Amino acid sequence: MRSFACMVSVLALAAAVPAVATAETAAPTQAASAAAAPYTAAQFFETTSFSMANPDGLAFSQGRSHVLISSDKTGVFNAYALPIAGGEPVPLTASTANATFAQSYFPDGRRVLVAADQGGNELTHIYVRETDGTLRDLTPGDKLKAGFVGFSDDG
Repeated sequence: MRSFACMVSVLALAAAVPAVATAETAAPTQAASAAAAPYTAAQFFETTSFSMANPDGLAFSQGRSHVLISSDKTGVFNAYALPIAGGEPVPLTASTANATFAQSYFPDGRRVLVAADQGGNELTHIYVRETDGTLRDLTPGDKLKAGFVGFSDDG
C-alpha cells in the first residue's frame, strides 16, 4: 500500500512539471528580451580574455608584487606578470603563432613555467622562461603532451 501511495505522488509531480515549465517560458521578462540583442562576429572577436596561472602552482611572484596571468590581448595567448599595485601587464612571452599559457613562478620567484603547443597541434610542452627571457623546452620530443602539476614540497 505504501509503495502505491509513493507511485501516485511521483506521477502527480511528473504531470505537474510540464505545466510549470510551460508557464515559466510563456511569459519572458522585459529584461530577458532587452538582453537578447545579437552581437556581430567582429564584436565577439574583439574581446580580450584573461586567466590566472595554474591554481596548483605559484601564481604570485616572490614578494607578492605580481600575479602570473595569460591573456590574448595581442590576438595570441601569452604569459604576463600583472602588477598587484596596478598598471599594465608585463609581457613574459611574445609568441605570434603559438598560444602560450602561464603555469607557475618557480619557488624562488626568478623564473616562470609556461605551457605551449606547436602550431596548434595540441601537444603541449612545458617551458621554463629563464631570467634572460629565453624559453627552454623542459619536455622535448615528438608526439607527447606534458602538463604541470606542481613543485615538490622541497622546491
